[in-house]
Amino acid sequence: MNISSQLSENPGLIVLIDNPTEEDLLKVIYSKNTMDSTIRDLPDEFITAKGANVALCLSKEWSKDSLNIWFSKFYPHVLPEDQLKVFKSIYNYLPVNPWSGKDIDLFIDLFSKVSSPTSNLIDYYLAICIKDHRLGICKYYYTEPIHQYYIIDSALTSNIAGKLNDSQQKAIIDSFFNEYIHIDTNRYVPYNSGSLKLVYK
Repeated sequence: MNISSQLSENPGLIVLIDNPTEEDLLKVIYSKNTMDSTIRDLPDEFITAKGANVALCLSKEWSKDSLNIWFSKFYPHVLPEDQLKVFKSIYNYLPVNPWSGKDIDLFIDLFSKVSSPTSNLIDYYLAICIKDHRLGICKYYYTEPIHQYYIIDSALTSNIAGKLNDSQQKAIIDSFFNEYIHIDTNRYVPYNSGSLKLVYK
């Protein structure tokens, strides 16, 4: 029995294969016995675009640590046309906190590592972050006649700088206004402010 035929049951054996094939890689990816350490130690030169796509689109209950390891290993090999598909899968299987829901902070962190996000991926990313209130204004406190707010802008990662189209810029700007804010009286600073407070009378 050769090593390749044993990979589904013993994926760690892939380190003994001098030139693993894409089929070998897929056996390791699909194996329920694959440990994060096995993925971390895979030689990058043997990872294919198909393997990377499959690995990050698994129907898998990720832990934060596991997702970080798999993402770091496989995402650099994902083709631009597969970015959106991969991130949709990642979002669907994000680790879930019973009190706060999906780990959107992890989602933002993973997106921030994409050096050249496609426009479709940026559209999807912004929609998720706006829906989850990671872009906008939150009331800090209220004392008549002053309303004090802070900008929520954690979703404005450096890798989208200079890449936003008009509709994406509008979506971001629109997210900073809601029914509690008088648009004609608030002071708005249109950049990644880092919880900059807004005060108006």
